[in-house]
Amino acid sequence: MPRPINPFIVYCQVQKDFFNRARPKRSAGETRKIMGDMWRNMTDEEKEYYAQLTEVENEKRRREHIFDLRDRAIAEWEEEEARRKGVLGSSVLDTTSEHTRGLLLANYMNERHEVDQHREDSKATLDDADDEEE
Repeated sequence: MPRPINPFIVYCQVQKDFFNRARPKRSAGETRKIMGDMWRNMTDEEKEYYAQLTEVENEKRRREHIFDLRDRAIAEWEEEEARRKGVLGSSVLDTTSEHTRGLLLANYMNERHEVDQHREDSKATLDDADDEEE
């Protein structure tokens, strides 16, 4: 089972692109220090958003791990059956297994994109609200 990630890691993943776009020449160490300082200064309510994203991410990682274990077990069983029966070579089965993994990865990336899109939409709404207050 993959090790679960924590809200700070998710926060860093989300903010990394923003920091790289804002100042691309900044060193990775400097970026991590700034993100750590910003995280420590966040309120519990702000951190809760990342805690919720963490739950979603950990559930996706758990499901992906289970699917991967299942796919490997099925591929091993199919390969053993094919060898036993002398019907198929292992290269055909490996291709099928890789195709299945590719489909699972594509589904996972689509779900991640939806979460990222929701985050961007929420951020844009907050930015618009801040602009209206000024």
